[in-house]
Amino acid sequence: MKRWIIAIIFTSYFVAHSQFKLDNWKSHSSIMKINFVSADANDNYWCATDGGIFKFDPISNSEIVYTNVESLLNNQISTVYYDKDSKRIYAGAKDGIIEIFADGKWLHISDIKNQKLSNSIINRIININGKIYIAGGFGLAIFDPINLVFKETIFKIGNFSINTPINDILIDDNKIWVATDEGIASADLSSFLPNPKSWTNYTV
Repeated sequence: MKRWIIAIIFTSYFVAHSQFKLDNWKSHSSIMKINFVSADANDNYWCATDGGIFKFDPISNSEIVYTNVESLLNNQISTVYYDKDSKRIYAGAKDGIIEIFADGKWLHISDIKNQKLSNSIINRIININGKIYIAGGFGLAIFDPINLVFKETIFKIGNFSINTPINDILIDDNKIWVATDEGIASADLSSFLPNPKSWTNYTV
């Protein structure tokens, strides 16, 4: 009986004094697979990887790594974008999370992920006339960077199937061009983009 009491006391003491705190954990994920790179105003390179985000300073040859333990909600980052207007870093994850680095801390936008779409991956982020355009496996979304809310979501691009994945965005002569799994489409930026009729499709 005494042995059981001693064992219980020892176990209780060990649990009470063990350092199982979140701030003691470190992430050792791999950042070898780089999915996208964006350079900021100081010529630092921000890299989106399957193991988080790292900022590389070529002058000092040093790097800072951000992971889901210290900073992010998801390590699998598919794209990253430096917005020269706001001096912010935008990053998109494979599960739809948008990570925003502003004033030395990370903000997490989970609206796309919370919609539980069949394909929530973020493929590209770009600033167009003060609005953040987000292309992904679901279509196209327009984000208000001041109020941190989504303004519009475009699920159908012209004649393409609904939720056709958009892989990239190009702006030229007040037109937005998108590269999708079904072809290319364009629309005037001044038009109502959620209306499929605003888009012109180009296929084989």
